[in-house]
Amino acid sequence: MKIQIQQRGGFAGITHTLVDLDSESVDATQAAELKRLAHEVESVAKNANAGAGEGADFLTYDITLQEGKRSKTLTIVDDDSPSMVKIRAVLEKISSLARGTH
Repeated sequence: MKIQIQQRGGFAGITHTLVDLDSESVDATQAAELKRLAHEVESVAKNANAGAGEGADFLTYDITLQEGKRSKTLTIVDDDSPSMVKIRAVLEKISSLARGTH
C-alpha cells in the first residue's frame, strides 16, 4: 500500500507533500500500522466536510491511497469543524510513521 498526503491552500496557496510512503519500504509492523491508518482515515473522511464552507484560505488535504492497481484520492477541506479533530489526529499518526522511516 502506498499513501501520499498533499496539503494545499492556506493564506499563501502553497501545495506541498506531507507524506509519500510505501508499505514495502517499512518493516512488517509499520506496514500493518500504515494499512490500519489508511483505512481509518478513509473511514473518518466519509464524515468530514458534510457542510464544508467556502473559503479561499482553507487548507485542503488530498490523500491518495493506492493498493495494487486500485487507487483512491480523498479530498478533505480543513474547515475547522469538529470532524477535523479526528482527521488531524490520524494524519499526524501517518506523518509520524513516515518520519520514523527516514
